[in-house]
Amino acid sequence: MEVNDLVIRFRRDGGVSHAVNSVSFRVYEGESLGIVGESGSGKSVSVKAVMKLLPKHAKFEGGDITFAGRSILPLSEGAIRHLRGREVALIFQDPHAYLNPTKTIGAQMVEPLLFHRMATKSEALVQAIDLLRQVGIPSPELRVKQYPFEFSGGMLQRVMIAMALIAKPKLLIADEPTTALDVTVQAQILQVLRRLKQERRMSLILVTHDLVVAANTCDRIVVMYGGRVVEQLPSQALLSQSQHPYTRGLIACTPSVRGERTLPTPIGGAPLNLRRPLPVGCLFAERCPHCMERCRSESPVLKTVALGHEVACFLAEPQTSGVSA
Repeated sequence: MEVNDLVIRFRRDGGVSHAVNSVSFRVYEGESLGIVGESGSGKSVSVKAVMKLLPKHAKFEGGDITFAGRSILPLSEGAIRHLRGREVALIFQDPHAYLNPTKTIGAQMVEPLLFHRMATKSEALVQAIDLLRQVGIPSPELRVKQYPFEFSGGMLQRVMIAMALIAKPKLLIADEPTTALDVTVQAQILQVLRRLKQERRMSLILVTHDLVVAANTCDRIVVMYGGRVVEQLPSQALLSQSQHPYTRGLIACTPSVRGERTLPTPIGGAPLNLRRPLPVGCLFAERCPHCMERCRSESPVLKTVALGHEVACFLAEPQTSGVSA
């Protein structure tokens, strides 16, 4: 899947929000791509655009999205519905908000198979039970007859994973799948995702605030700020070889689990207000400790500093030995 120069604006109440500003990234077959950044950086908007699941006041104003060589944006609602679930599936951030409280788990899980005519109702229910077992839900034969309120948050997230995978998509998008879960459940959910991705040989896009999770789960990392991509690099280079001041700031904010007696260092200032006109220069200039006069008048573009490593910063320097992508 390729996203090329995507521009999305939210237009409502006479105002404009610059949600996504010329964003480009791609995920290859069988690859895991992590997208990280603060709230409001454009992560979720970018990935939901892939399935055309944005609200009505969201307007595509530039760029393109292609999946397996096919442009997605011109597709009608009927055509995009045949893509959802079967080719591309999405795990939402809050399962309580997306699961129907009036339907059993089994009834909701079989819907993709029935819609795409991939199985009969009885066959679909057998597959649902098997998938619930694969994601670690005990007594799945009983659980398919229960309602969402009868599940814990961690169990509901497992249900969302199973529901997304039931039609065997080629690309799975996980939008903050471990938000509000404790660390033990979070680790279990991520382990399930990694295992099923490998077994099914599918591609994965993981949207997360947690850089450590992204580095340990994904092959490549995309860092977003202000609706733009500011750095792309291999995951093994994230913590040691990232160059953009924003990426380094995110790393400094991450609490250590190794026992060091150093406190996380917050990034100064406030995130960019995308409801206001975009600054002329670098979007991170007002918060950057290395800001130069040039940064306020000229917008940096992504430039290659090593194999598979691009940075949108005037201070970025080529590395003598790049990390292989």
